[in-house]
Parts: sequence; structure tokens; C-alpha cells
Amino acid sequence: MDFAPEEIYHWIDEQDPDNEVFGLSTLEGAIYEILADSEASLTNYYYFKNNAIPATMVQLEDGMSEAEQDIAIEMLKKQFRGAKNRHKIGAVSGIKGFQKLQD
Repeated sequence: MDFAPEEIYHWIDEQDPDNEVFGLSTLEGAIYEILADSEASLTNYYYFKNNAIPATMVQLEDGMSEAEQDIAIEMLKKQFRGAKNRHKIGAVSGIKGFQKLQD
């Protein structure tokens, strides 16, 4: 298909640092975010698939019933699970200690 020069519209929003003849797409910045998300999801998938060691082991008090253990675990989850609670410090009854296994 042939085009006349007046039918061609050439618009460059931003210059390509590697080649000044071409421009950069407005989506150029998003591609690195997309690739990073894809790589992160693969990393997370294989982390768990390969039976990774948990970062911390929770040691419960000796002699706790199964119901008391469940309550202590639920208290931990409620107070410390999720992004907004990630770096909190706290105390929970029924917890004897924590053993850090890895960062």
C-alpha cells in the first residue's frame, strides 16, 4: 500500500536515547513494571514450590491445648499479617518465642 507524504503523520512525544530518529512509546515506561511483575510472580511461585524455609518459626508455650494454640496463631495473624502490618513489633500471650530462620 502506498501513502502520499501528506497522509503520513509523524509524532514524537519523547526522543529515544538510543536512536534520535525514533521516538519512545508512551507505554515504554510501563514495560519495565510489567516485566518486573512477571519476574516477581515467577520468583514467588518457585519460592513456595521448592519448599522454601519459612522466615520465622513461632514457638508456643508448653502444655497449651490445641484450642489455645489456634487462638494464639489467630492473634498473630490478626495483628501481623498483611502489608500494613509487616514491620510491627508486638507481644502475644501464649507465644514462648520466635526463632528466625532466614531473612
